[in-house]
Amino acid sequence: MVTRFLLEAEILEQLDHAAIVRHVAHGSLEDGAPYLVMEWIDGPTLEGRLEGRPLRVQDALLLTRRLAEALSVAHAAGVVTAT
Repeated sequence: MVTRFLLEAEILEQLDHAAIVRHVAHGSLEDGAPYLVMEWIDGPTLEGRLEGRPLRVQDALLLTRRLAEALSVAHAAGVVTAT
């Protein structure tokens, strides 16, 4: 489990896309527990953004495009594979 965690942290470290949170650091504590530090992103959550009103079609399309681009970057790095 720790091996997989560290492998995924190393892959995250290589990903570069505006819609993917950036890797800051990772490693293991003295007791062997793994840790991962990611950039702090200030702003509303998607849940908070959707409270009380749906996204406009234009905003939903932009969000879908950014997510698809981020998924493509992850797929190219081997994070997401077709099954």
